[in-house]
Amino acid sequence: MKESSFTFEGLATELQTLANQILAYLPKLAIALLVLLLGWMLAKLGRLLIKRAIARLDSWWSQLISKKGLAPVHSHRPPARMIGELIFWLILLIFITLAAEILGLDSFGSWLKTLVTYLPLVVGGMLIVLVGFVVSSLARDLVVSAASSAGLSHGETTR
Repeated sequence: MKESSFTFEGLATELQTLANQILAYLPKLAIALLVLLLGWMLAKLGRLLIKRAIARLDSWWSQLISKKGLAPVHSHRPPARMIGELIFWLILLIFITLAAEILGLDSFGSWLKTLVTYLPLVVGGMLIVLVGFVVSSLARDLVVSAASSAGLSHGETTR
């Protein structure tokens, strides 16, 4: 009979310890949620400001893709919106990393830091590919124009 009461006392002690740990963790959780809310608001504001600041890029983009040969880079989303979304998620990712550090999630926080570190490389790579499409299209138009002005019969090729 004593073993049974000893087990209940041990269980009660463990539950009390768990409750104390949860109560000690609640302030960190509240601060992390506040940081996430602040990050979300700043990310929305950043997206709005970026979209308004580069709205002229949209008209330039439409003129650029209307030229012959740029159909592969045509997107249904205007560039200002895509850049705005990129800024939104970058800011939000930074605040998620901060919230993970506040909560003491070290491995998750270090993984997010690594992700944030590689994002500029990914964006740079995407820009290089985009510039490659534009330059190759312009070079193709130049070659076709030169071939047709020289009177070559196979200057215009099919895709």
